[in-house]
Amino acid sequence: MHAVEERMPDPVQCAWEEALRLRDLLKFEFFFAGKAAFAEDLRDEIHVVDPEWEQRGDPDEVLRRLTGSQLLLAHRIVRPYFEAYLVVAERLAARDPRAPVEERAFLRECLGDARQRRMQQRLRSPEAISTDLFRTGLALAANRDLVDPGREPVAEGRRALAAELAAVVRRLETIRELAVRAQPLGTPA
Repeated sequence: MHAVEERMPDPVQCAWEEALRLRDLLKFEFFFAGKAAFAEDLRDEIHVVDPEWEQRGDPDEVLRRLTGSQLLLAHRIVRPYFEAYLVVAERLAARDPRAPVEERAFLRECLGDARQRRMQQRLRSPEAISTDLFRTGLALAANRDLVDPGREPVAEGRRALAAELAAVVRRLETIRELAVRAQPLGTPA
């Protein structure tokens, strides 16, 4: 979706880079094989769906193949993680970067914010309303040195993380919409 959305000239290379970026975002939730083994496993999985995927250079053709695969599942599987991480990143971005983050109070703040987003239908996954996922999102931010008090570089990093996660959530929504359109009537997406 990233390659299609950004109209990248080399969608295959873009897809590899995006897969590694997503792998990095989820590294506190899942155990991943090393990068070489991860790439080989991913290559094998995609090959099942489209044996010629690495020859596809046109983003529109990539989208057609993806839509026709009937394997649009990312919105069901990883969306709760990314939505929870986005709550954390946006709450961090809204804070003064010089103020310390007290974990317990911050997690309560995230919980309240997520509940409000869910009521406003801005959070699609009820599973994203999870202190455990917020804690993992905070660990991701800490791994990027965005939790300890700092000045403008911390604020910029927090905004960048929020933007990165918002883009992932937006792409997951696009995948959900494609799945809904591809499903026969009466079949849940």
